[in-house]
Amino acid sequence: MILLLLLFSWGGRPAFSQGQAEARSDSARMIDIQLQRAQMAMRSGASLREARTRLNRVLALAPDHAEALHLRARAHLALQAPRQAIADAERALQLAGPDMATYATLVEAARQVGDRARAVKALEAAMAVVADACPHPLRLSWSALQLEHYDHAEALARVALRCQPYRAAPYQQLARVFMRTDRTADAAFILHQGLERGALHASGVVHDEDLKTLATHPLVAPLLER
Repeated sequence: MILLLLLFSWGGRPAFSQGQAEARSDSARMIDIQLQRAQMAMRSGASLREARTRLNRVLALAPDHAEALHLRARAHLALQAPRQAIADAERALQLAGPDMATYATLVEAARQVGDRARAVKALEAAMAVVADACPHPLRLSWSALQLEHYDHAEALARVALRCQPYRAAPYQQLARVFMRTDRTADAAFILHQGLERGALHASGVVHDEDLKTLATHPLVAPLLER
């Protein structure tokens, strides 16, 4: 009888372990599929609710999935749910450590709910790990400008310009920072550089509320007429 029990016990364990392994494998496949489809929906920009639904499914299976939390924070922010974005972004940072993209989301979300202290704290943390990770320095620069942290706004805009010297946005952002800090000549010089390199076009100056007064500046005007 003892021998039969031992044989039954020995024979049953592999089947149980195999079942567990298959369940884990199915769960991992489901997470990968839902995450990939959520990423595709996020990239499209038109399916944010679908992305959030899929990320909810991922996090139901894996509550500590840092990438899913980061993506859901971005989806929450885009869907005008900044408080939920804050919760997900902070959890993602706890799990995965410093990340420029997650900090950018957290700063924007905290600023939107009027939590200046949290926004500034996240901005300072982002400055400690700033890197040429486009487009996140540009996003952070914009948030820093709204928070009136002009030194950070300038530093981040310069990083964005180094990272993307043939895009208009970094030139415009750095010029905005200079205009906000009464450095008109510096703003005009940056616009001159962008226009001369072909990264910035006339419409990016004359149709920009913050920059259009520079259209008549001697450094800018001749390049707008080309």
